[in-house]
Amino acid sequence: MVFRWFFALLALIFLPLTASGQEDASIRPRLEALRIPFSEEAFLEEIRKGNTETVSLFLKGGMSPNVQDPNGRSALVWAAGNGHAAIVKLLLQNKADLCGGGSQSALLWAAANGRREAAAALLGAGARECEQDKTRMTSVVAAAQNGYVETVELFLEETADVTEGEKISALERAAANGHLDVIHLLIHHGVAPDAKTPPEFNPVGSAAFRGHTEIVKFFLDRGADPNGPVPVYGTPLGAAAGGGHLPAAQLLLERGAAPTATALRSAVQGGHLEIARLLLDKGVDVNVVDADKTPLIAAIAGRKTNLLPLLIERGADLNAGVGFVEPPLLLATQSGETEMVRLLLKGGANRDVRGKDGRTALMWAAISGHLEITQALLQGGADVQAKDQMGRTARVYAKERGFTEVARRLTEAEKKPAGEKKK
Repeated sequence: MVFRWFFALLALIFLPLTASGQEDASIRPRLEALRIPFSEEAFLEEIRKGNTETVSLFLKGGMSPNVQDPNGRSALVWAAGNGHAAIVKLLLQNKADLCGGGSQSALLWAAANGRREAAAALLGAGARECEQDKTRMTSVVAAAQNGYVETVELFLEETADVTEGEKISALERAAANGHLDVIHLLIHHGVAPDAKTPPEFNPVGSAAFRGHTEIVKFFLDRGADPNGPVPVYGTPLGAAAGGGHLPAAQLLLERGAAPTATALRSAVQGGHLEIARLLLDKGVDVNVVDADKTPLIAAIAGRKTNLLPLLIERGADLNAGVGFVEPPLLLATQSGETEMVRLLLKGGANRDVRGKDGRTALMWAAISGHLEITQALLQGGADVQAKDQMGRTARVYAKERGFTEVARRLTEAEKKPAGEKKK
């Protein structure tokens, strides 16, 4: 009698396990019937497609909820990033790792893609704990950067741990990308539009660099400093100049921005002719040195030929180097910029100006084998007999380096009478 009760008890204990085992065993045939292999790759693909029922089958069949693709992105990351909230919840129910999935969490992916419902599910599970370092890109900032105002609102209203630093960073990213609705939301939640932000988070500079004039005006109307510090470009005006946005530059000047040397250099290096003209009209010195460059040297270094006529017309010094930087004609020759050389010669540059090593532009043309520049310099009257500190002429350099045609032209020029060399 005792043995009967013993075996009956064992049957009750093992019946659920046996039933579960039978269910698990049936999973793979069911997937195969759907022509879906039981593999990690197929599991992730079903997640990307948003097939909740198929994903559930995988999990019941023993698939780990923490599977990762070859780039380290987890199943939860893929579900969150694609906005499949039901799958996010299913994975969480199956103990998916909230913070797994490489350097970017599932919450960050959900926020960056505006997946509000998925983000809400992750927040409910405590996913903000994955963002320990809130000075870096966080989910709040990512949502603001991409203009997902409803997702930003979710964070601001449903979580209590959004830092002031995150809000300021979110404001700057929204300004840089032209999301005025996000900016309004952040200001509604206490971010001051005229806040003294660190230079890297200056929203006026970021908006100016991207040409969002309406947003620049929005901040200026609310007391933002038109001369606040901005990395690389110095001020918002420099940022507008570097980005090539004339309307933003004009607005900033109207609102009290100082025309600076950095702004002019930024415009020149970017090849932005009309902004350079505007800044020169506002009184920036055409020969001012900024970052070891005059505007003319900056134009040559940046290969911005379109700026040379303006700078020459406004009185740029055509013969001055800066520090270790060679004079303009030598720079243009060394860079192989034939049209620049012609413009400088036409503007009155000294055709025989020498660099630190005593070499002339003609010598540099010969050294590099630039036939067209050699011809332009010869036509401009360059001294073919000039020697550098080692006693070499341009012809010697061309011959040594095997530039036969250049050497031939220089030889012909040497044989011409002095009065014919400019012809």
